[in-house]
Amino acid sequence: GSGAATLEGRPALDVDPATPGAERIPVRSAVRYFSIDEPSGVAAARREVVDVGRCNVCHSQLTLHGANRTDSIDGCVTCHNARNTDRDVRAIAAIPPTDGKQEESLDFKTMTHAIHAAAMRTNALQVVGFQGRSTNVFDTTRVHYPRRLDDCLACHVGETFALPLADDVLGTTVDTGTDRTDPGDDTVSSPISAVCASCHDGPPARAHMEANGGDFATTQAFLDSGVTIEACDTCHGPGRVSDVATAHRLSP
Repeated sequence: GSGAATLEGRPALDVDPATPGAERIPVRSAVRYFSIDEPSGVAAARREVVDVGRCNVCHSQLTLHGANRTDSIDGCVTCHNARNTDRDVRAIAAIPPTDGKQEESLDFKTMTHAIHAAAMRTNALQVVGFQGRSTNVFDTTRVHYPRRLDDCLACHVGETFALPLADDVLGTTVDTGTDRTDPGDDTVSSPISAVCASCHDGPPARAHMEANGGDFATTQAFLDSGVTIEACDTCHGPGRVSDVATAHRLSP
């Protein structure tokens, strides 16, 4: 299909003589798409799910990683993709996580929900970063989400929160397998369950998802071939008995 090229970074300038050293000045990351083998030869941009302007109602400026990555959701998801985990740095963590996992997904769609949902999760999300030097525990001592947590429109555009998800949404890797360079041997969570369990992470919720086709230990091949089928939109789709919009108080 299509690929993405991302340019990131920031100038470092000694702006304030009263402050020793250079200030890091955030500059919006640039993302451009290119065709790999699109039949038309024209690149297809990634679907728009959230609006960084909505993120910045709280964040003012969404800039992370030493001000190197700024105000570009398309830039974020280039690295925070469905196959990326913290496995390599977790193995050398200065302060090992206490969640008992060999790796944690860095997938944007799961990680971001889990961080914001610190106040409702059963188990705090733990992510190792910065060459193993930092172990981030996203609990209520660190995260104080100031808005109504179930308001999907705080970040999402249109009805991108609704079920069913787009056909090209990938499952989220939970085990990178024997060959880390080959995503084909990854164990993945099915996409709807992966997202919903980012907030609703307790055993009853996970059991409910599994009873309705969700799978926390499947493969992308099984998802693509229809061996693994999530039936969540039967009840949680638009106009259904437990419509996501109704459950999240987004519609009358």
